[in-house]
Amino acid sequence: MAARRAEVVDSRAVPAGADEVMLLQLWHLGDVLNSTALLPALRKRHGRRLTFVTTRPCVGLLRNHPDLDRIRVVDFKVPGRVTPDAWRWLSGIHEELFPGHNGVYNLHRQAADLKRMSWHIIEHWAALAGLDGPAESWRPYFRPEAAPEHVAPGDYLVVGNGGTEPAKRWPAARWQRLLAALRERHPKLTYIQLGTHADPVIEGAQDRRGATFDEGYWWIAGARACVTNDSFIAHLAATTDCPTVAIFGPTSPLQFRPLAAHVTPLGGHHYRTQWACTRNLMGRFIGRHWPCLAFPTVSSVFAATERALSLPHRRDQAP
Repeated sequence: MAARRAEVVDSRAVPAGADEVMLLQLWHLGDVLNSTALLPALRKRHGRRLTFVTTRPCVGLLRNHPDLDRIRVVDFKVPGRVTPDAWRWLSGIHEELFPGHNGVYNLHRQAADLKRMSWHIIEHWAALAGLDGPAESWRPYFRPEAAPEHVAPGDYLVVGNGGTEPAKRWPAARWQRLLAALRERHPKLTYIQLGTHADPVIEGAQDRRGATFDEGYWWIAGARACVTNDSFIAHLAATTDCPTVAIFGPTSPLQFRPLAAHVTPLGGHHYRTQWACTRNLMGRFIGRHWPCLAFPTVSSVFAATERALSLPHRRDQAP
């Protein structure tokens, strides 16, 4: 019997039920996906299916979650940069949306102090919800629809060049050197690029940017391995069994690594040394931005990709 889908409603149009328990995480895609790791513990605490409050682009990540009864949509333009004033608004948005309602876990209630935070962001969110546990104990969950006919397991590598800002993208020249080295070692291997149409094209990869969440899941699940920037694709890969290499630069893998043992994070600055990126230092003074010094080298990504390609992987296992 097929699982019941969560109902999707407009948060501002449908009043909150007296016993409705909500988890509020408005964006980004990777954050919303990672937040699903908290749902089983909250459902166990409250003894009922829950409501997730988010923005419309994130609905497709949640509609089949077994712990959700409802998805409440908040329609507003996600800011490119969250200012202190925006954080103050977000910290109280649950009162604006659901005045007087006590059953809301607002994961924006307190901004994380990334310069001092020596733990994973999921641990910060868990603490806001009154939950406890190390990062490794939390696993995000995504249930796709059945695999479409045009997506099938094969001898291919998924690549992703996304990121919420350009500074998180591994330089194009390094992608080209990586693919050239892989073609020499694996001449029959093909390459599938996932992500959004805003992501720079990786030359030599089949362009599948714009694929749905479900298609992206099945492309990754059917791949021999995945190599991607610190982006939504890395977090989606964590919900599959695909051996994955996640490339970090201006962000810290300690705080933002995908929550799965089969994902290998490379590069990234230490949470206390954000000056590791020249974009954040010299670029301010001379107006030129070089790639982040914390990005991994081509040789280190190549070596990690070789290890990923050598691993067994249950590509035919359904979620």
